[in-house]
Amino acid sequence: MKTKLFIISILCSALCLTGCKDYLTEIEPGTTLLGDYFTSTAAAQENLVGCYVPLMWEYNTTYCSEWFIGDVASDDALKGGGSTTDMADAYDFENWRTESSSALLHDFYIAQYQGIARCNLSIKYITDMPVGIDADFTQSMKNRLLGEAYFLRAYYYFRMVRVFAGVPLVLKVVDNTEDWHQPRASVAAIYDQILADLELANKYLWKKSEYLPADAGRATKGAAQAMLMKVNLYMGSPYWQEYNPSKTASQCFSDAKAWGDSIIASGEYDLCPNYEDNFTIEGENGIESVFEIQYAEVTWGDYTWDYDYKGFGRTAGSFTQILTRSRSSKIGGGWGFNHPTQNLYDEFEAGDIRREVAILNPEDSLIETPAVQQTAEQQIRHVSRLDLCGCRLRTMGYPREPWSAEQPSDPLCGCAADACGGMPRYGRCRYSQERYRPSACPRRFSGYSGCYRCRFAPRASLRVGDGRSPLVRPRSLERRSRHRT
Repeated sequence: MKTKLFIISILCSALCLTGCKDYLTEIEPGTTLLGDYFTSTAAAQENLVGCYVPLMWEYNTTYCSEWFIGDVASDDALKGGGSTTDMADAYDFENWRTESSSALLHDFYIAQYQGIARCNLSIKYITDMPVGIDADFTQSMKNRLLGEAYFLRAYYYFRMVRVFAGVPLVLKVVDNTEDWHQPRASVAAIYDQILADLELANKYLWKKSEYLPADAGRATKGAAQAMLMKVNLYMGSPYWQEYNPSKTASQCFSDAKAWGDSIIASGEYDLCPNYEDNFTIEGENGIESVFEIQYAEVTWGDYTWDYDYKGFGRTAGSFTQILTRSRSSKIGGGWGFNHPTQNLYDEFEAGDIRREVAILNPEDSLIETPAVQQTAEQQIRHVSRLDLCGCRLRTMGYPREPWSAEQPSDPLCGCAADACGGMPRYGRCRYSQERYRPSACPRRFSGYSGCYRCRFAPRASLRVGDGRSPLVRPRSLERRSRHRT
């Protein structure tokens, strides 16, 4: 009898302990789990809209439009603006001296990972949604939504790898501190993931003609194929081949051609009869458009002092229109950033109708003359770079006399521009490989603000990527002044 009572006591104790354990781990009543949101097609679509939003972000602690990196760091554009200190981070891009502390790069980096995190969330929970959860959530709809998320994740990572080379590769929802710190992945691993995501997107996405007009701007099968073509062209270039990607240059170019052919064969796209229509409100999402970032139509874009529309998460329209518009009130009254160079202008062949559309060439009557006449030195002070010899050195030191064609060329760089030069900062001279203060420069430039005429200017201190960042070479990114793929 005692034995039976003892066994019963043990069983009761075990049941009590089990019950206590379940009680302690039970979810508190009234708690809403993240997965509880994904209960309808409308919920999945609304969540996915959030994945597109960081594409629009151009301002946080500073302006961080992608063209500040792609255009200004190349020989296609000058920084512009009101002075050399106006958007100083972009001025550093122009002079190849960007550092990892750049606020512009910091904000750009944050925006892309916000987008990646949102895509990871959508992929996780839309994947878990059962087909038939409502009448609209068919297998085709589920595939389309997943395809959009895969496309956008690839798009964000493609932005990242071109600027920072290898970056942390995060493919899941980070919801705990253990997963917060991620190692830096190789360039090859990032490109492989971009290709994998885009191939899934191409498999799942619908054609452009299969979307409703209200869905204009969403990723399509053609957008995935265009990105696959573009990524392969990048991977096949000599620069990226140095990172040992998984495909040879020949394979990349062959695949790029195949993807390009598939876009043409789809019959979904064609050239606009009037090239300028691509860049008008009426021409948005037109026959030539493969993928466009969608903005609200507001007069001043995202910039306004009167409403709290500025910054990440509160984007109403693009900052680009006010940033890049001419400073002359007669032709827009903007801030004058992203000035096209003569080098870019000359890239267009004679008779190319796109040149006059892409580059504003105003008449003298449309250019406002400052109220106070500047001296020649002051005029040159506000010129970021002279494209007179192609040596790509910047005018940061101010010459005592303006440049004239009669001046002899510099024997070291072959530049005929006395105003052409490097950076008035202490640093290591590329010519002598020694460190000099401006007053100690051995090349007769003491008394000036640095070795501003030496082709071998002080070394830029760019430490964003791995010492071989795309930022240190011209044409590292395609022009992004217009948001099109």
